[in-house]
Amino acid sequence: MVIFLLVFLIYCSLMQLGLASKDGLSAVQLNTEDFPFTTVVDVLSQNVEFSTFLRLVQRDRHIPYLNGLDNFTLLAPVNSAFYLKYEHNKLDIQDYVIHNRVLFSKELEPGFHLYSDGYRYPLLIQVKSHQIYSINGITVVEHDLQPSMQNASVQGLSETIRDVPPLLDVIAGENENNEGDLSLFSRILASFYDVEEPMEKSFSNKTLLLPANSALRDQFNELEIKYLTLPITDERAFPRPNTESNLDQIIKDKMRIFDACLINGLQGGLLNRTEVPTLNGGRHQIMSVDQGATFVLDGISAAKSNVIYENGVLHTFRLLPHLRQGFVFNSEKYLLGLNCSQFVAEVHFRGLSSLINDNSRSLTIFVPEPSNSHNPGFSKYALLYHFTDGQLDLSRLGSDDERRKSELHDSLFCSSNKKLGGHCQRFKLEKVNFKKKEVVLINGREVLNYDHPLTIGNTTIYLTEDELTLPPDFITIVSPLLHCSKSLYYLQNLNLLDLPGNFRGYTILLPCFDSWTNFDLVLDYLERNVTALNGLMKSFMFNGLLYSDTKSTVASLTDLNGQDVHANIEHETNGKDVSLQLNTFDSPIILTEGKDLIYDQGVVHLLKSMSFPKLVQVTLKNLLDTTGSSDFMEFLNAFESFANIINNDEPYSFIVPTARSLLYEDINLNSTTLEQFIKLHIIPGNSTAALINCDEDIETLHGQHLGCHRMASDDFLYLKSGIEKEVRILKKGCTSSDNSACVFLVDRPISLSWLKHEKYSISLPGFALAIGLMLGILFFALLSICVSVACLGKSRKSDYEENENDCSPSDEHTPLMRNGTMNNPPSNDVRDYGCETETGNGPSADQTERGPFANTYSTKSVSTPIAVGPKFFPPTS
Repeated sequence: MVIFLLVFLIYCSLMQLGLASKDGLSAVQLNTEDFPFTTVVDVLSQNVEFSTFLRLVQRDRHIPYLNGLDNFTLLAPVNSAFYLKYEHNKLDIQDYVIHNRVLFSKELEPGFHLYSDGYRYPLLIQVKSHQIYSINGITVVEHDLQPSMQNASVQGLSETIRDVPPLLDVIAGENENNEGDLSLFSRILASFYDVEEPMEKSFSNKTLLLPANSALRDQFNELEIKYLTLPITDERAFPRPNTESNLDQIIKDKMRIFDACLINGLQGGLLNRTEVPTLNGGRHQIMSVDQGATFVLDGISAAKSNVIYENGVLHTFRLLPHLRQGFVFNSEKYLLGLNCSQFVAEVHFRGLSSLINDNSRSLTIFVPEPSNSHNPGFSKYALLYHFTDGQLDLSRLGSDDERRKSELHDSLFCSSNKKLGGHCQRFKLEKVNFKKKEVVLINGREVLNYDHPLTIGNTTIYLTEDELTLPPDFITIVSPLLHCSKSLYYLQNLNLLDLPGNFRGYTILLPCFDSWTNFDLVLDYLERNVTALNGLMKSFMFNGLLYSDTKSTVASLTDLNGQDVHANIEHETNGKDVSLQLNTFDSPIILTEGKDLIYDQGVVHLLKSMSFPKLVQVTLKNLLDTTGSSDFMEFLNAFESFANIINNDEPYSFIVPTARSLLYEDINLNSTTLEQFIKLHIIPGNSTAALINCDEDIETLHGQHLGCHRMASDDFLYLKSGIEKEVRILKKGCTSSDNSACVFLVDRPISLSWLKHEKYSISLPGFALAIGLMLGILFFALLSICVSVACLGKSRKSDYEENENDCSPSDEHTPLMRNGTMNNPPSNDVRDYGCETETGNGPSADQTERGPFANTYSTKSVSTPIAVGPKFFPPTS
């Protein structure tokens, strides 16, 4: 012991002298052969290349620690290493000491050697030759320096020891180097580290078979990968306390991935073929090739081998066929992968977990796309409405020769006894063209992945643009675009919109679109007869459910009038229409298959045409009375044949002028043309359809043909063989029993005077023509006599004028009237007339020529009035 102390003191003195100067160190180096007892510190001090490292060791007082060690390897950086990437912090001596292993390069065969013990990090030694090798990627520049007093060796390194990064950092670096090829596993691992703080222990002293993205995608689909990479600390993913079981499950599944990728111990470098188990219990053959540079698992070579991390080693694989071992996926996991965790939480909260956990049950789930869903929660009934039994393939909807593009299916909401009598509430699927592409709608909401559904086990999952809501009430389900306002108005006035629960559900046939178009007069009649209107509307409403896709051929219902209704159901060959023959109607009712409107109490069928039940009778007389044209009714009743048509509802239609317009027509009960007038306003039943459709040729009972043309929404009638006059149809309506017996109200009558004259002639018998001929001859004879008498009278008048000319000279200055004044006109008596000369006892010539009237003329006038004297008549003998 004393000897050892003396030796130690001598050594310390020499070391101090050596550190004093290079010359001193050289002297010690020269005398090593004379001093046989050395330690690793002596080796460092004897080699100037380690002076910086030795000074740091001395500064941090590690020399006693090194001198006290045995059976180890000291990794000593040379001086140049400290000028590269060294931070002058406190030296951690454990980074440079390999315990229980003395390394000599000459003892290592070429290749990769991996050691897991004796060093704080995994130790990977790559030997290219006895003179060229590296430790954890750092080149050894001074080899196999050995002290004499310690079982140890010193290996001079070209760089200082770097901390080996933890697993996450190593994978992140590898992922960056491989352009994101390790991103999926990195996300799985990162999400797990967030919740499990001691996760490092799970990977400590393990060999990680690191799956690249391609290896994961080979074993898992995108949805399963989304589930495995789900950030389990995200409150949006697990918003409710009841999701703890979900959290436990996803942690187990993530661990299942890790267990399939982990092998106990460090396996790498040079390996002989051996069988090792993974943590999930699977057994695999491992070996190495290329002198340990490539790790091989079950015959599959790693894409990259021997990458060490803080407490393990990893090998990257692009294919790992055993990854899925032990995994069981279900609807719940798929829904979580879709980020539908809120929907999943609601399902658990409502006690419906079996619907998403049981893969053996055949189901279809319609789940709202999470980014579009704004529903803060679901009721139990609303959740059940998103499920249906069986797996639906929506891509085949309407593909069978356009057989059907809409279908009805039962949901799992089947508990509405009061409203539906225990029947399941239904939803409607339909394929439509929208923006030049086909889309599938469920209750009007788009199914986003109808052509590529998600399938897991016996469950099919479809994403919808929004959550499904339970069918609304009757008034809400009937859109204004369906043109049902007239029917809804009547139902509202009759208090038939809000029906009480009947424990059977309701089927409603609702006249919409143009159903009421040709029934203006019928509506006028019904509005005046509330009893008839009530009976009519109730005949379209039934207790019981009848859908257009029913497989039954018969059904028993009751209408709201209390009548038992027996329905015969027949699907038309076109695959689109359903003929419904009810015993309460004379004519069949046509439904369009798949066009049912589902509401909270049953189903609504929209009718395109109107049919009248047997309970409600609208006759010709009802319609004629509704027009308010009483005069026209009197005209009709004046003829027995026309009255019989009305009373017997024979197949004839009537064109009825308004009451006011008849006042302007020269027609009454005493008119000889009344019958012809009426016949011009009666249409035989075989021409009624032409009148309803406003065709060009419409026959009348008169024999004349009418034409029709449509302008905007009005129809106009005119005589085809008459003058250009026309009448406008104001309203129309047909009887409930026969559509060929109708009444058309027009704004004015069709007048007989509109007929062309050559067309409107009177036929006379032969004897009337003979009498007319005789009368004509007699008229001609009388006319001849009258002409002869007239000529004789003219001859006598000429004689009188000649006599007058003889009595009075023919001078243009001779007055025509003498002695006549305005106040005393000449007498008409013959005795007062005579012939007077210019000289006599009468007035002077001037007075004669200018009487009092003439004196009123202006003196400046160039003419004077003509004097007119009494005519002269010769004396009678």
